[in-house]
Order: sequence, then C-alpha cells, then structure tokens
Amino acid sequence: MIFSTKNPEVISVQSIERLHDNIVRGSIFFQIAVVMLFSLSTQVLAGTVPGNKNPSTAEMFLSGNTRARVVWIQDMGDGRDVDTLGSNLRLMGLDTGDGKGERAILGTGNYAKPLITPRGDRVVYTDRIRKKVYVVNWDGSGLRELFGGFGLALWRDPRDGREWIYYGFEEMQEGGWTCPAVYRTLLDRPGTGELVWDRAPVNVDSFQLSADGRIAGGNFPWPAGGVAELPNKSLKIFTKGCWTALTTVKGHPFYWIFDGSHRNLTIFDLQNNKRWQVNINSAPGIDGHEVYHPRWSNDPRIMAMTGPYKVGSGANRIMGGGQGGRDLHRSFQCRSDED
Repeated sequence: MIFSTKNPEVISVQSIERLHDNIVRGSIFFQIAVVMLFSLSTQVLAGTVPGNKNPSTAEMFLSGNTRARVVWIQDMGDGRDVDTLGSNLRLMGLDTGDGKGERAILGTGNYAKPLITPRGDRVVYTDRIRKKVYVVNWDGSGLRELFGGFGLALWRDPRDGREWIYYGFEEMQEGGWTCPAVYRTLLDRPGTGELVWDRAPVNVDSFQLSADGRIAGGNFPWPAGGVAELPNKSLKIFTKGCWTALTTVKGHPFYWIFDGSHRNLTIFDLQNNKRWQVNINSAPGIDGHEVYHPRWSNDPRIMAMTGPYKVGSGANRIMGGGQGGRDLHRSFQCRSDED
C-alpha cells in the first residue's frame, strides 16, 4: 500500500484527466520490481510530515514534503507465486518518513492482498492457507486473528470515523478466485457479518469502495468489469478486463479497468458518462513491456503497478513471475508534480 500527504479533498477532477500525461512524462509513476512484489494495494495518508534526511535508495519521494507508506508481499522463492498461494512469502513495508527503508513487517508465511487501514497505522491481510484474516500494527506488533474468510477492502465511515472491513469466502471459479457474497463488519469489533452484496460473484483482486461507501468497483466476476450500487442494488457492467479500481474526487466517482494485453487502463467518469484510455506500459523504465497489478491509491493522482514482465513468450508473460526482475533498490521509483 502507499501513503502520501496530499489531501484528496483539494484534488481537482481535472487532475484525474491529466493522469495519462503524468504517466507518460514520469511525473506520477510507481515501478516495483516483479521479483519483489506480487500483491499490491495503494493508499494515501493526509498530513504533511518532515522530509526524510537519510532516505534509502529504494524509498520513493513525492514533492511537497509528502510522506508515503507502502506494503507488499515479497516472494522468497523463485518469483513465480503470482497468486500468493504458498508459504515462502514475507509481508514487507516502507515508510518514506522514518528513514528505516524497506523492512519485513512479518516473516515467512502466507500473505494475500495486504491492505493498509484508513488511518495508516495497521495492515490487514489474508492467510490463504489458514483461510483467515489478520491485522497487525505497522511495526509488526499486535498481530491478531480477525475471522475466517478473505479480506477484500477497508473503508472508513466519513460520518463517525469507524473503520469497516469488507470480506467474503473465496472459491476458485472459471473467472478466478471469487467470493459469492460480500459482507462487512467493524474492524475493531468484528461480529456477525452484514451482507452487502450477493447479486454476482466478486473477484478477490478487484473490489474497491467509493468514499461514501455507496458503490464499489470490481470484476463481477472476471472478465466482466463494472460498478455495483450497495447494499445489493444495481450492477452496471462496462467492459471486459481485470484489476479494476475505483476512486472519488469531491464526491465524483471514477472507475478503471485493465485491458487483456496488460498495457492500458480505460478510465470511466461515472458522473459525466465519459471514458478515455491511459497507456501505462510506456512509463519510464517499463519500455513497452507487460505490466500488472495496477492499483489506485486514495490520492487519485497516484497509482502503482508491477513490471516490466519480460520472461517467456507471447503478449502475456505474467506467469514468468519475477525471473529477470531487478532488485527493488534499483527499480523503485516515484515522482509527483504539484497541481
């Protein structure tokens, strides 16, 4: 996951429409070596912090004294555990403001879809072997089991500040790992889950809520990409693809879906019924190769992805995993222009 110090409330809708130009010229870009990262979520924290005087080479910097936190899963094996199903993984983190560089939050085990809590102080992840959801403090302390299932998303209620976790029980279907239904419960007082969606299966990799919690973007299931109105209301399918994302700018929702070639995003302005395509494999350091795992942070000007994927043949080389990937210290990049 990723943390920055820009306040999403002051971001303009036009900044979303400039995303393509920013990626092409490198002003907004995250690149993470595929040998290191296979499950990525992005999120941004508000609040200016002092700059780090002794950054490691791997740390990312955003202009304007912006601080970021990132969490990812590191494959300690041959780099081919693309679906994070094995037990030779580590939960990794980076805080650009503490000067400690990248670090292991938790040691070798199974971790899937790490999510940084809305306040930025903890990480929620799923253990696919045990089929349970856990939460741990950023420094690795306070690890505790929450419940059985698969963690899909976190959401902070803007009315009272309570943090909710959305989850399901994953099954392998023709469209990949999916949850037949989505439930929610309070993160710090988990109880009987409240059903929020069961009108269509949801892919576990692609479920993200709007700021007001009324809609969610996702695959319902893969390859059908669309937006669901919660709880359990309408579903609008837009097109085929994968690795969807949803963001909100001043109450204005935007949705994207990743194409089958793993090179382009189609972004939908849901309020104004507009769409446009953003090519992301032309970003600096990718050189036209395949990319994967695109994530939108909660600062909509910032996105993340993994790549480049070069090993193998054909247009899609994701199964080549991290072979041929570069060390994280040499390939982690982040830049952001002031608006």
